[in-house]
This record gives sequence, C-alpha cells and structure tokens, in this order.
Amino acid sequence: MRVILQSMFRVAVLLCPLAAGAHDTLPEDWCQDGHLPPAVAREFNFDEDELMARIRAFEETHDHSRKPPQPGLFDSRCGIVDMWSWADLIAAGYCAETSEEANAMPIILDPPSFLDTEHHREYRLSEGLRGACVVCEKKDSAR
Repeated sequence: MRVILQSMFRVAVLLCPLAAGAHDTLPEDWCQDGHLPPAVAREFNFDEDELMARIRAFEETHDHSRKPPQPGLFDSRCGIVDMWSWADLIAAGYCAETSEEANAMPIILDPPSFLDTEHHREYRLSEGLRGACVVCEKKDSAR
C-alpha cells in the first residue's frame, strides 16, 4: 500500500505544474539534475478546523502591515487573500516545520478544486486539504 501511495505522489509531482494552472508552487529547479524521484517524508490531511487554527496562528505571529509574508504569494495589505493562498501557505509551513529534511515541499492531492485551473475562485477551506511533504534526495546521498 505504501508503494502505491508513493507512486501516486510521484505522479502528482510530475503533474503538479499542469494542475496548478497559472502558476507552479514548486521552485523551477526543484528535484532536477542528479536527484532521485521525490520521496514522501510526511503526509497530511487537514480539515477546515485545523486549517483555520493554523491561519489564526499565522496571523498572530506575522505583521501584515509591512510586507506580504511570502513574496508573490499574496499581499494581505490590499485584500488579495483567497482561501487557496492560505491553504497553500499552510501546507508549505507545515512541511517546513515538521519534516526533518530541509527541502521538504508540499504536494497537494485533494480536493480537486485546489488543483483546478480556477483554484483561486473555486477552492474552499471547508473542503480540507490532503497531500504530502516530499523531499528530493541527491543520488549519491540515497539511503
């Protein structure tokens, strides 16, 4: 079962740029030359309550009046903050906080609205968020 799940995540990694529509949340050169296929470091399955709790915690620890917390993601000073942007930020933060590997990146599998070309308009926090934190290992450092 674990092998099947890891295969699903590998396919998702390859399709992620297509699914994200207008933009890709992974760095352009992530997991390229000299790397093994991405490996699952940790899975997540957030419901609406957990997403909202993480958003509140983020808001309490960040000053939105000076600059966006992540350049290019959204700018909360002018009200351009949608549910997709929050969920994406939460997933990235979760991977950074909970994965031992420094390069852990989130790959989202569900819900379909998060992956839709109209994701900024269609996705709702009430749908939750399911995916995994994946890491990219160099071939020479494989375990």
